[in-house]
Amino acid sequence: MNPEDTDWRQVLSCLCQKLCEKNYTDPDFEKKVFRWEYAATTAFGNIAIPHSAYMDTIKASIALAISRKGVPWGSGTVHLVLLLAINKADKKTSVCCTRR
Repeated sequence: MNPEDTDWRQVLSCLCQKLCEKNYTDPDFEKKVFRWEYAATTAFGNIAIPHSAYMDTIKASIALAISRKGVPWGSGTVHLVLLLAINKADKKTSVCCTRR
C-alpha cells in the first residue's frame, strides 16, 4: 500500500490487517480501532495515534505508516500514523525516564 494514494480509512485498515496477519491482534481489532476513531479522532497536528479502547491484543506492537504528501485525517493532514496495539500485561509495565 502506498499511503500517498489513500485516505485515512485505507491506511488504518492496512495497518490493522498487517498486525492481524502477524498474529499480534485478532480479527476484531480493526473494528475496535475504527469504533474509537469515529468516536474521537486520534490525529494531533501532523501525527495520528489510533488505537483500540480495549487492551486485549495478543502481542503489544506499533504499526507505522509514513506519508510525505500527507493523508487527510479529521480536520487536518497527517504524515505519520502510529497504530498502537496494547495488551493488559503491558499496562502493568511502565518505563519512567528521569533526568538527574
